[in-house]
Amino acid sequence: MATINFRAHGPYEVHRKGSRNGRIIDVAAARILWESTATLQRLALAKGCYVFATRHQGGGVVPWYVGQTAVGFAKECFNPANHLRINDALFAESGQLVLLLVEYLTTRGAINRTAITELENRLIGLAYKRNPRLINIHGTRVQPPRVLAIIGAMNSTARPSRSAVTLKKALGMP
Repeated sequence: MATINFRAHGPYEVHRKGSRNGRIIDVAAARILWESTATLQRLALAKGCYVFATRHQGGGVVPWYVGQTAVGFAKECFNPANHLRINDALFAESGQLVLLLVEYLTTRGAINRTAITELENRLIGLAYKRNPRLINIHGTRVQPPRVLAIIGAMNSTARPSRSAVTLKKALGMP
């Protein structure tokens, strides 16, 4: 059975605006995010899974929402439904909102949407263990055995990148 590889990227700060009573995602800043670095410009069109989390002063990272995209991160991460979900759940929550991206690494051919869905379900399960107030709770059932690897984070012998370490910390992965 071949391993299907993914790579973690981030955390990328998502600016929120508002008062001390609550904050919402700054839509203009979210659009600009994809233009801020060459890596993010490339990732805007990439497929995979993403995690919205809050990073706190002590270094803790708490996951709040896990999603997937087969159309590109830029189109999916900040769509209107996600704006509503994130703003409703995190209006009064403290911490810096961050976005973690888990890119599907294609070698050739069409993307494997089943693998992306399986990874999303695994990430949801891990995130739910870490934060029972996770916005989405579908996908927490036991997944069939398949070798999915996030380079440096899950089923990988590679040295973890800072992005992989942050993803592992957010999801409570060993």
